[in-house]
Amino acid sequence: MIIHGPHENIFYDVDVGPILFKPLFPFPALPNAATTLNLDITFRPNATGFNLWHVNDISFRANYNSPVLLLAAAGNTSYPDSPQWAVQNFGSNSSVRLIIRNHFGANHPMHLHGHNFFVLAEGQGEWDGKITNYPSTTRRDVQIVQGSKDANTPGYLVLQYDTDNPGVWPFHCHIAWHVSAGLYVNLMEQPDEIRKRSVPQTVVQTCRDWSVHSGNEVVEQIDSGL
Repeated sequence: MIIHGPHENIFYDVDVGPILFKPLFPFPALPNAATTLNLDITFRPNATGFNLWHVNDISFRANYNSPVLLLAAAGNTSYPDSPQWAVQNFGSNSSVRLIIRNHFGANHPMHLHGHNFFVLAEGQGEWDGKITNYPSTTRRDVQIVQGSKDANTPGYLVLQYDTDNPGVWPFHCHIAWHVSAGLYVNLMEQPDEIRKRSVPQTVVQTCRDWSVHSGNEVVEQIDSGL
């Protein structure tokens, strides 16, 4: 059920919270992004029978000895032998649109590091291409994607952001056990610019220290690594 909130430009769904915002000052997203990525969220068992979250059929698992940002800074931006790192490389595209489809009945608060994104639309079913409240588009760094209504009606969330902050940015559910069970992707942008930047020496040294430690001790990684 949709009701008016305490302010005339905010609406609430009593089940999932605020869903439509109309900012006071217009700050529109570009009508068309340079590239679009579909992300499908599912929950299913792995080969050993444990249920994990998957995004586009991949359940994230970190490798502490191979940080993706350091690899990108060294010019290595392709990882065909490590799909579990869940890296999406957007190259030099100037903007990205994410269409997230949630095929599970629970909501997910989706959080992007490194950016405030535009919330173009959300709901259940298939997005009709219309942008909510354009040109006064909401900007956030966390937004809920609704749970599916049934097996054929996923929840959806459409986000967009400009790739003006070179890096490898986590995009994940903000519920701790969901990200622990793999609901996470790495979004790489402007890799040529990443190579031009210097990684802080303290970070490099920390990785060296970890390499020495993990070379002498068995590290038991019990989850995705996050």
